[in-house]
Amino acid sequence: MKRNVIAFDFDGTLHSNREGDPIGAPIQPVIDYLYESEQTGTQLILITMRPKSDRKEVKGFLARHHLNVSKIYFTYSDRIDILSRNKVCVYLDDRLSNLRPIQKALPLLSCWRVIHGHMKPFSVS
Repeated sequence: MKRNVIAFDFDGTLHSNREGDPIGAPIQPVIDYLYESEQTGTQLILITMRPKSDRKEVKGFLARHHLNVSKIYFTYSDRIDILSRNKVCVYLDDRLSNLRPIQKALPLLSCWRVIHGHMKPFSVS
């Protein structure tokens, strides 16, 4: 049986980015979407540009919000390879600079931009 896979960014996607705050307020609509997806059997993968030294803080946030992530990647690059290798069907991110190259390289991937706490479909056109 094929399992759906959703990948997502951390900063600005799961919580608000505020200057000086290590982790801002949770972005509840995204957290709810991921939680409900995971409850129906979807695999969750986190791809973050945070350093590996933030692993405990990131895992703590995920645990507090009941998000069971099967893999966490701490990387500044390789997003396209990670998404392709893990057969991701949906990707969530707040940054256009991340979404544009991903959508161009993987045009069948459903990309969603998180902006002002809302998820909006993204496509390069």
